[in-house]
Amino acid sequence: MTLTVSPDIFIGTKPNINRRKLLCGVGVNDAPYSTRVEINGKEFRCPYYEKWGNLISRCYREPRRAKDKCYEGCSVSDDWLYFSNFRSWMETQDWEDKHLDKDILFPGNKVYSPETCIFVPYHINQIIKPHTKRGKYPKGVLYNKITKRYNIQFRIKGKMYSRGGWDTPEEAYVEYKKIKYAELIKEANQITDEKLKNALYNYAKILYD
Repeated sequence: MTLTVSPDIFIGTKPNINRRKLLCGVGVNDAPYSTRVEINGKEFRCPYYEKWGNLISRCYREPRRAKDKCYEGCSVSDDWLYFSNFRSWMETQDWEDKHLDKDILFPGNKVYSPETCIFVPYHINQIIKPHTKRGKYPKGVLYNKITKRYNIQFRIKGKMYSRGGWDTPEEAYVEYKKIKYAELIKEANQITDEKLKNALYNYAKILYD
């Protein structure tokens, strides 16, 4: 269960340190408290630990990497292999209801670190993330066996859209890039966080201009 109460409920709880194992063989949970507590029969997990555990899993849990190819070749910086270091960083960020992203600041980046990561609204992360499997076609492009033409697929504000009718994957990808660019610029214009705003402008220009 995700956290619905203050993170302070975890502080002071007795951890089972001696029973802890490395997470995915690399992650060190050095929290001086239990990252899970039970209240009125319900289990709650530390929100900092959940974010940390998720990023370790993305990079080092083989079934997950095999399922989602966008994490192939990704790694975590040495300091973030220790939960306490990640938590210290996360406490300084605007993170609630947001997604940890590793490549908006540096397109193509594969390393999760305090220098390369930023928390972004989920819908922005979904604009950037490709929604079709990578293969012989550009991202966002897929072949329609019925029409024998090429379609594009993209998500805006959590809703999936699909358009089709192009003769070649290259023509479809041109349209895909136009839509992605316009949506990223639109989002950037509405953001007050200058760091994220500039990152989106830069991301859109590098990948979709």
